[in-house]
Amino acid sequence: MIGAIAIVCAGLLIGVIVSRVMGAASRSPAASGAGGNGTSAAGPGSTPLPTGYRWYSESAATGGAATGFSMAIPDGWQAHQQGTATYLQDPAAGESILVTPAPAGDAGLLRETRLLAHTALSLGSYPGYHRIAVRPFLLHGALAVGWRFGYRQPGTGAMAGLDVVSPFATSAGLQPYQLLITAPSARWPAAYAAFLEALHTFSPHP
Repeated sequence: MIGAIAIVCAGLLIGVIVSRVMGAASRSPAASGAGGNGTSAAGPGSTPLPTGYRWYSESAATGGAATGFSMAIPDGWQAHQQGTATYLQDPAAGESILVTPAPAGDAGLLRETRLLAHTALSLGSYPGYHRIAVRPFLLHGALAVGWRFGYRQPGTGAMAGLDVVSPFATSAGLQPYQLLITAPSARWPAAYAAFLEALHTFSPHP
């Protein structure tokens, strides 16, 4: 369930995402003692995840970053690592969530998000790109920025994307993370629901 996060959209535009995360830590395996890479079970005493979801945990040692993380992903999704980036994917549906630490600079989240967008576009990552919106919102009580866009992927067609950059308190201090969902436009409602659950449950840990 994602009652703790309400996202107001006007058509395809990002509106204001107002987050009222109640007890998110209690749903995290980091808080309840569950661990390991790609674990599928929540720890003792944690609130069960929605049907069709499992916990995924990445340790700092495995991910090569200062901190690891845990979050909920749909059953059947697969993970692979590329540097400090973790890709969680449903190969059959073409849906993918990227999780990676974002640069912790002084430019501000909005500027940082625009820089990430500029880098991705300069690399040709999104052919036929069109920007829908870049908006600030509240996530877990902190200011985050969402970048909503569309593009066309050869062999697939119309694609939708939503890139979120948000700071999280970690054992190493405040660390921004980038969470990005891309999916075929026809699959966007299901992919968007999975992304909301990931945002709601995302929790950094050692």
